[in-house]
Amino acid sequence: MEAVKDIKEDFLLLFVSNGRGLKEFKILLETEGLMKKSLFLNFLPPWKIPSVIKLSTCVVVPERDFPIQYHIPILPKEVMAVGKCLILGKEIAHNQYYGDLIDKENVLLVDPKNVPAFRSVIEFVIRNPEEVSEIGRKAHETSKTVDNFNEFIDYTLEQYNSLIEYKK
Repeated sequence: MEAVKDIKEDFLLLFVSNGRGLKEFKILLETEGLMKKSLFLNFLPPWKIPSVIKLSTCVVVPERDFPIQYHIPILPKEVMAVGKCLILGKEIAHNQYYGDLIDKENVLLVDPKNVPAFRSVIEFVIRNPEEVSEIGRKAHETSKTVDNFNEFIDYTLEQYNSLIEYKK
């Protein structure tokens, strides 16, 4: 919130969220003057998330200080697979699970604790839609080197078949 509250250009923050803390979060947005630039959707089933990502200019995943050392959020992979620009916290960016990430080439890396630098990255996104689109395209190419959809489907089918055989 700190990173966007002083940005003068037009932008829209989309939050896919609900549950505890949402009311307080909305009050905070109102206090910071960001409620008019915010849109909320309730949680969505997984098969609808790619559509929301595809309609976004970029997706911000600034996670930091997560108490579980090997925490690997799936959202960055989803954003890259869809071919959209990803703003990713440096703390989780260096996980090989996402492939070879290169700042300003196939991802935008941020230190969420460095608010002025974080703001600068968001302003870059707002002001440079063509470059941001190209970063997303390159993210998609990187995604294809990490995940193989056909292998995933084959593996999943093998797992189901082994369960069926086990039950017999």
